[in-house]
Amino acid sequence: MTTEISKPGNGLWGLLTKPLHLRFPSLFTPLWTESPFEVRRRDSRLMFLAPIGALMGLIGGLMGATGPGVPAIVFVPVATLAGVAVMYLAAHIETFLRIQGGADLGNRALLAEISIDMFGGGVVATMVATLAGGDIAAGAAVGASMVGIFGWMRRIFWGSWIDDTIRLLAGDGRPADGPDYSTEHGLIGEGRFSDAVESFRAKSRERQGHAGPLVEAARLMRDRGQYESAMDLFVEALNDPTLDGRRASAFARQIWELADGPLSQPDLAIPHLESVVERFDETPEVEWIWKELTIGMSSDALVDDFGASSSRVPAVRAVEKILSEAFVASASDIHLEDYPEGLRVRYRIDGMLQDAEAPPSRIRAAVLARVRVMGGLNPSEHPTPRDARIRVPFAGRDVDIRMSTVPTLHGESIALRILDTEGGLLTLTDLGLPRQDIESLMRIARRPNGMILTTGPGGSGKSTTLHAVIRELSTGREKIFTVEDPVEYTLEGVCQVSVNPRAGMTFASSLRSLVRQDPDVLLIGEIRDQETAEIAMHASLTGHLVLSTLHTTDATSSLHRLVEMGVEDYMVVHTLEASIAQRLVRRVCAHCAEETELDAHTIAAFGNIEDTPTRAMVGAGCDRCRNTGYSGRIGLFEMLWMNQDMRNGFLDRVSREELREIATANGTRTLRSDGIDKIRQGITTPLEVLRVTTA
Repeated sequence: MTTEISKPGNGLWGLLTKPLHLRFPSLFTPLWTESPFEVRRRDSRLMFLAPIGALMGLIGGLMGATGPGVPAIVFVPVATLAGVAVMYLAAHIETFLRIQGGADLGNRALLAEISIDMFGGGVVATMVATLAGGDIAAGAAVGASMVGIFGWMRRIFWGSWIDDTIRLLAGDGRPADGPDYSTEHGLIGEGRFSDAVESFRAKSRERQGHAGPLVEAARLMRDRGQYESAMDLFVEALNDPTLDGRRASAFARQIWELADGPLSQPDLAIPHLESVVERFDETPEVEWIWKELTIGMSSDALVDDFGASSSRVPAVRAVEKILSEAFVASASDIHLEDYPEGLRVRYRIDGMLQDAEAPPSRIRAAVLARVRVMGGLNPSEHPTPRDARIRVPFAGRDVDIRMSTVPTLHGESIALRILDTEGGLLTLTDLGLPRQDIESLMRIARRPNGMILTTGPGGSGKSTTLHAVIRELSTGREKIFTVEDPVEYTLEGVCQVSVNPRAGMTFASSLRSLVRQDPDVLLIGEIRDQETAEIAMHASLTGHLVLSTLHTTDATSSLHRLVEMGVEDYMVVHTLEASIAQRLVRRVCAHCAEETELDAHTIAAFGNIEDTPTRAMVGAGCDRCRNTGYSGRIGLFEMLWMNQDMRNGFLDRVSREELREIATANGTRTLRSDGIDKIRQGITTPLEVLRVTTA
């Protein structure tokens, strides 16, 4: 059998024997493979036999100290140690016979133990009689009988006490009244692993699912290279109803080491580790499991920016795959939604949600936890509404991600907004504004005061348009401030302030402070209430250019929306210089675009607009556009320039329809008209224009 060097334990027994282990390791090298059960059994026998051998050796040494001519101070300890050595040898012979005989010994094992005890006692007594000069035969008989009688008494009266002492000294807190595994050890010695495992399972069932027999079997299987069987047994041990967090963590660590090591299939361990965390989520001992599931702890791998030290961790690989696919597809958002049947992954590409390949259901909790770790959140705490920011490297640049997580009925939902600086900092031309509109807009923006609003629903590109205006204005000679919720894109040379309501930093309170900073340009992320609107109006009246956004359906409605907030109409007409309504539509994929004739129903849907096209470019679908026919987005714009006619009409309280007619007469083109122009240019499709605009 395999020779293994025994190691000292963690308790008092290990502390006392550690010097001997280090100095004389060969003394602790057994000639056979032993289980922890057999080691504790032998230690228990030694606890009984060693004192008897020491006592008899001491007596013989004292009685024969004057005979050999050796000083008593040397002779007595030598004789005492000789007595202990004989009993030590007897205990090892007992262990050897038990392991070799295995199940075939049956009840004869007890007789063999007592016989060997008596033999050891007889040897020591013979030594004593020889040293004392007495009758050797009588001494041997007395010694063997005394050890035999005390051995029987030990089995009846003192056995459990000695076993408890052994376990205490060895640092083992398990109960002493565990089952006898000698039969199972015998079966394993014969190579009958399946029979031994079934016997261990039967003993576990007899003890109401206790993990003890299963763990004993798992260790034996592991030591003999039966790694799959060992892992299955450790998994079964996790079902023990009396299991606590400390023992569950120990079993989970064995499962992980087997799956990640000899089996080289770490995915096998994931569901079992997750079950331990779910069952003992408040137990400190399971913290390592979350670390292993979400970042890995292997010391032989490179460590990434989020502490992940192994690319073999399934959750790490899954999250990397989700992020890289989203970046390549130019997705603006990633949605991770937890459902009973598994994790759902969706990308928002060109404004539309598309399903993506989800990781295996067994690692969904680890995937969500990994994302929380990347956002600097505690992965083991119960989900609560939280916001965070992540920065990840991709293709030689850093990509910022805004993270939002909320608890749901079946777990949690995580939304990741991708803020790609290179893809987000577009020019006004990139956004789709005609050249003449860009010139008119920048002519107004270069005035020393006034207000410019962009309007539309959320996600229509309003802030992106204002950022493009800021970059056109910035020459380094202006003081430019932005107040945003939150700051998404970093603008060079611009002082950006993020709103934090919990700290008392709202749009209104921030504006009050910023107007005292001598700014030339103020960008307000959104006008949400009367207080913010009035401060913005006063700032524009006192020599500042103010840019902001508003939620309205078209450009002319922005005037009425400000009045509905409580702003006086004269303030509106004296400060507002331009209002820009916008929507985003998908571009036709350039790789699969085909010209097609429009049907009568589509043409009729555009109403009575003149020059409605009868032919348009549409995408047939290809790998480049994920078979959607679209790739990228562009804006549709409705530019309202405030002039005296608009101001007089508004102050005269004309209806909204009449106000739109005045705007149209002054050159304002509707969103749908701009969409028709882009259809003619082959940029977008009729379906996209009809989707985002009204007649």
